[in-house]
Amino acid sequence: MQKLLTKLLPLVVATGLCLSGAQNLWAGDRPTLLKCRSNAMTNRDFLFNRLQWVDAEDQPAVTFITHLDDLTMELRDKVFSRIDTDKPTVRSIARGKLFGDKDEFIDFKGTIVSRTDDMLVIGWQNPQRNKLWTAAIQLKHEIAIVTQYYNGATSFGVTVETLTCR
Repeated sequence: MQKLLTKLLPLVVATGLCLSGAQNLWAGDRPTLLKCRSNAMTNRDFLFNRLQWVDAEDQPAVTFITHLDDLTMELRDKVFSRIDTDKPTVRSIARGKLFGDKDEFIDFKGTIVSRTDDMLVIGWQNPQRNKLWTAAIQLKHEIAIVTQYYNGATSFGVTVETLTCR
């Protein structure tokens, strides 16, 4: 499991480098902090015991299912800090409605995968190394896409989340 995610990291890095183009520039002053609100999420899970792709509710799925304000999938806001450095911090925040009006958060140490004049790509992992995230942040329009790859004892899958930043 861990080996698979470790093997995915070079692919993510290579993808980020391809997206960055020939130059790796940053126009103007670098922002240091971005607060992003999650607005939609979709996922695909392959359940090992059923040998089948499923959606967030473990129902057979041939297409991705998108969830807006649906508690079957937890929308997580993100705060990207120290993004002017090579080692930013990513705070993932579960909204209070899931935890009785109390926000829950966890901080991750990220790595800059790619930086151009209008896009930033950050990668990070959980301590168990069975989850890998990448965030592609489009700076001009202040939007982001966060992709989570996970490999567990019962399933393998991907979650894609869209966010609006400020």
